[in-house]
Amino acid sequence: MALEIESPPVYKVAFGGQTIDTLNIESVRWEMDINQHEYGVVRLRSFEPTRLDDLADVPMRIEMGFEHLGTKVKVGYLSFATVEHLQATGESRSRIPAVELHVFGATVVMQSGTQRIWYERNAASVAAELLAGNRMGADVDAHDHVWPLLAQTHESDGSMVVSLAKRIGYHVVADNTTVHFVDPAKAVTHVLSPVPSYRLSENGVPNTYAFEPTYGMRNPEVDNVGLQRSYLDSKGEVQTVLQGRLLTGLGRTPMGFSATRAGTDTPVDSYEEAALANRAQSVENLWTYTATLTMPGDPWLTPGAVVEVSTPIANYSGLWYVRSVRHAVGSKNFITTAELGKDATGTPLRLGGGLRDWRAETSSRLHEGRWVATWAA
Repeated sequence: MALEIESPPVYKVAFGGQTIDTLNIESVRWEMDINQHEYGVVRLRSFEPTRLDDLADVPMRIEMGFEHLGTKVKVGYLSFATVEHLQATGESRSRIPAVELHVFGATVVMQSGTQRIWYERNAASVAAELLAGNRMGADVDAHDHVWPLLAQTHESDGSMVVSLAKRIGYHVVADNTTVHFVDPAKAVTHVLSPVPSYRLSENGVPNTYAFEPTYGMRNPEVDNVGLQRSYLDSKGEVQTVLQGRLLTGLGRTPMGFSATRAGTDTPVDSYEEAALANRAQSVENLWTYTATLTMPGDPWLTPGAVVEVSTPIANYSGLWYVRSVRHAVGSKNFITTAELGKDATGTPLRLGGGLRDWRAETSSRLHEGRWVATWAA
């Protein structure tokens, strides 16, 4: 269920092992997006250290939630800080410094990398290897296609994992030191599977502040272009694989894709890889319906999850796939905003197999000044 407002929000911030006085914290914001590092901003009313530049990469721990429902812990590192001098009221008219601490999630350590080559490997196993090498917990959906060669040249380890996911139509979701490398088509196991439910209807007690849906507009310039990939056959001749936009393996979309970019012609090595690349692009473009959901704070809501929305408009009720989440907490309120999507078939993508508990607590610990998965050495 979504969170009900029964008590003031709880939020705690620890900086370099020292807990910051809650009275000194004005607000906390935490953002999660598919294929991105987590990112947060802690706004303080004042801050003692005078050399903020010396504090970069200091581990941070942020806790948010409600006393009666529990809290969620987020971990990361201070990236940089900004200072804003506010004009105070009263007789002194002194300028009060407000400090914003900008924090990147634990996966930011994957911004470095080295040149590597893998032979006869699938994308999922290479992603798992890269994550383990960075002492991240790997939650990886298997994928059968074996690539003759996969190469990491100038990419960071994090960028390489995302690149592998995009090749096969998967998503990467970072949650502390756990990284989910997932097939979005497996987001829902069964229509009866329990998922968070949000109500904004005439026939129930609302537990949602706002639900703002949009419908992907038809673009005649690209609706019939399709997605195409070219490859060289055994005779060295160029062959093209074309996949139309209106009918894909993910279901029919009468209004076409919501994305407006034209089809691309990208060289690949085989017919199988051409078809795979087309399907991967279809997964990203197939969002006829999109919506913004604003609700009482739910610190466990994560991109890649599925939620159920009840509205007076039938087309917008049902299951939605969560693409990004924004948590904002202060002394008086805690609000979560989620960007949602699904196609015209009425499901987030399609019903598939594989159950994932997105609300399970991720487990991280601090080892030699670095956040690692609890199992890591």
